[in-house]
Amino acid sequence: MDDDTPQTGIVGIFQKLGIVAGAIAAIIGLYQIFFPEAKFILYENDNYGIKVNRHENWLVQENDSKITKDARFIEVKFKKLSNSNTCPIEMILNVDELQDSTLSLEEYKNLIIRRIKTNNPGSKIKDESNFSTTLSNHPAYKLTYRKQEDQCNSRVMESGTVWKSKAYYIVYIAKDDKYSKFLSTAEKMIKSFQFTDKN
Repeated sequence: MDDDTPQTGIVGIFQKLGIVAGAIAAIIGLYQIFFPEAKFILYENDNYGIKVNRHENWLVQENDSKITKDARFIEVKFKKLSNSNTCPIEMILNVDELQDSTLSLEEYKNLIIRRIKTNNPGSKIKDESNFSTTLSNHPAYKLTYRKQEDQCNSRVMESGTVWKSKAYYIVYIAKDDKYSKFLSTAEKMIKSFQFTDKN
């Protein structure tokens, strides 16, 4: 009788591999059912000259133009759906029409830092800008800090750039204990942001 032990051994290995592969596929399938991949929806506004992929559970709120001493700006908010209206998780996209068309990125960043310190006295601002920091494929700044507003102790991340007499910046705000949980979603939205204004 021929000795078929080696063949049986090889067949057995492939059978075990098949069982393992099937188990992995089942686990992946169950994960996708209970934890479906987040969907991002394109938000585009030709009037503002901007577009961004927003998370499907973040609602859009467009605000009227506002005027400050330094600029006239347009604001779009993306708010995370929540059972509570206190301490919202949100991302705010701003387009500033600058009074000074010669303002550089560094000068605008310093202006923003002064504005943050005025609105949040005592706040420690961390400048995380470096040569690879971009927004809509343009050199950008990145600042992180904390702010206290009413009963909300929040963490903030802001990224912005300057282009053709306009400043574009995005602010991610979340309660201290929720900041990290939704940070990756906010970063995906920021990475997808583009300004389309050609004027």
